[in-house]
Amino acid sequence: MRLRRRASEQEQLLLDSDLFDEQWYGERAGVRLDRGEAVRHYLEHGVPSGLAPHPLFDPAYVRRRLSPKRLAMLGDGDPLTFVLRRGLKLATHPLLAPRAAGLGEGDLATWIKRRYAAWPQQPDGAPTPDAVASVLITCYSAPENALVAARTAAETAAAAGDAAEILVIDATGSMTDGIVLDALIGLPGLRVTRGSADPAAELVVLLHDDAAPEHGWLAPLVAALNTPAVLAASSLLIAPSGAIESAGAVYPAPGGLPYPLLADFPAEDAGAVGALRMPGLSGGALALRRKDWAQLGVVEELGELAEIDLCRRLAAARQGRFRVVTESRVRHRPHPVDLETRALFDEREHVVASEGEEHRIWAACGYEIVGHEVQPPPNGAPRRIGVIEPVVVRAARLEVSEAPRPLRWAIKNPAPSNPDERWGDTHFAHALARALRDLGQEAVVDHHGAWGRRTSRHDDIDLVLRGPHPFDPTPEHPSIAWVISHPETVTAEEARRYDRVVAASVPWAQRRSAEWGLRIEPLLQATDPELFHPGRAEPDSGAEVLFVGSSRGEYRAIVRDAIKAGLPLSVYGANWDGLIPPSYVVDNYLPNDQVGIAYASAGIVLNDHFEDMRREGFLSNRLFDAVASGARVVTDDVAGLGELFGDSVLVYREYEELVQMWEHRADAFGHDSVRLATARRIGREHSFRARAQALVEMAHEVRSGVGGPATSGGLRP
Repeated sequence: MRLRRRASEQEQLLLDSDLFDEQWYGERAGVRLDRGEAVRHYLEHGVPSGLAPHPLFDPAYVRRRLSPKRLAMLGDGDPLTFVLRRGLKLATHPLLAPRAAGLGEGDLATWIKRRYAAWPQQPDGAPTPDAVASVLITCYSAPENALVAARTAAETAAAAGDAAEILVIDATGSMTDGIVLDALIGLPGLRVTRGSADPAAELVVLLHDDAAPEHGWLAPLVAALNTPAVLAASSLLIAPSGAIESAGAVYPAPGGLPYPLLADFPAEDAGAVGALRMPGLSGGALALRRKDWAQLGVVEELGELAEIDLCRRLAAARQGRFRVVTESRVRHRPHPVDLETRALFDEREHVVASEGEEHRIWAACGYEIVGHEVQPPPNGAPRRIGVIEPVVVRAARLEVSEAPRPLRWAIKNPAPSNPDERWGDTHFAHALARALRDLGQEAVVDHHGAWGRRTSRHDDIDLVLRGPHPFDPTPEHPSIAWVISHPETVTAEEARRYDRVVAASVPWAQRRSAEWGLRIEPLLQATDPELFHPGRAEPDSGAEVLFVGSSRGEYRAIVRDAIKAGLPLSVYGANWDGLIPPSYVVDNYLPNDQVGIAYASAGIVLNDHFEDMRREGFLSNRLFDAVASGARVVTDDVAGLGELFGDSVLVYREYEELVQMWEHRADAFGHDSVRLATARRIGREHSFRARAQALVEMAHEVRSGVGGPATSGGLRP
């Protein structure tokens, strides 16, 4: 290739590499350039924007794979040239991890050359005759979406023990896109075909290529279709925010386009949907019998309304009902319905619901329809197709009763929505929600992305778990902030916006109350005694020295000191690569319902704090869980330990002390009977139920106008 000027060393690396695809990059960058120009454009504009140089090179993923030392060396530079210059042997895309496609580390370039030479190839793999379901994923224009969906579907089905074949249909007609889809070859039970599908199973699941099924998603769909009266079933669709995207399709009684039920409501509101006869099902993940799929097909020109139209035609063909399976959850990105799609759908003969049907569906969810809103299309629409949506209120608010009705709590979880739900804040939020429900309250959990959901007007109390993100309270109802982490980011101005503030630290609450002239009360962290109690495992039958936690991108001091002291350490947590020898890491994740077993069976459990939380007296949630499990715990120093946990928790300052505590653990942590008595006390006095009871009392005070953040009358006894 002749260039106008001599290429730099960095540019030459890219020019010579099969990991730079100028056609792919140009399409993503919106430019049409020759290879040399594309390389220069990538280095100047693409790298700062995070654009991928190849469909199978994910810059963000590569950065996550680098050790902290190498990440610091890379800085804001180009990950691709960094990898090429150093000859690093690592997978460059999450879908090309060694176990995903039979690749060895560093074999990607060879593999790409082989695929380019062989494309187009014959459909991969043979049908799976014993599959309980054939999952069909049609890829039209975004192969990376299909890659994610197919691998996620295959892994979640396999993890749940579901026998399924995953069938990816390549409808792109593009060599580059086809090669991307070929990356799926080698995954067990997965086939790639071009232009058509021949599902082997009697049950077909239509899965959108931007859908991400959650663990255990398939078996409930299969079970639903075992009932002959069910024509088709769909998963509960969850938006990226963690709120509901769709719990089925409902037709407005005045007539108009079907709309998604419970869109932007918390997932907890879908509890009753599974028992309802739905007039239609939204796309995302829809299951039906193969014979019906073959006869009716999917009307692709209707886009996001295609599955609803399929349900309309299926209901016209034979009797039956549609069901949303709330036990099956699929993450899906909402898509707006464009004007052309609306016109196409409106031209077809479709169902017009009776007023009673729409009211029946919303009433089962706990809401009453009090009217409808009509949103006309923008100017320039081919015809007037308005979007009609109901205006609803909570049915409980319409009831007249002398007894105080239960409050609806919206717990604001600072963690992002994640199908794996590995964040400790998420487990904390759901445990608190269960405790509130045990007290007769209603409770929903909003991940950080759903904090501002438009349906929050139906809530009674915002309970903000104040972690790394501040919250802007609404004037519609009271708010309570519970500061559980990152206290250094909380300001007096923010605290005054809440109706009440509590904190998981006695000294911080006292000091800030005096400094800010506000009423801030201590409310320590808590434990769930159903998951954390001594009876969950035989003492000293598990890990000798246990640490459960991620690296947080640093060599955590207590882990470093345990290794330095030569202790028999077992670590469960992510992102320890490059920080500690792999032999110490048992797994990158320990499910929350198994953590109590690990604690109860451990010789000793290690704990530490963020420096600001340690300094400010914020006792870790791990302390409550481990002590409630009957564990011996070693931790860094933080105010308030001794009087709360007794000899169950010891403080170390130098790594030599760890050796002494480990070798003399039988005596150092006190008699077993005393430690078990402490475990029972912590489980009783510091349970989520105890915290929920205090919060309910506080909420009634707030609603009756008692106290508040501007009241500096000291701490409540």
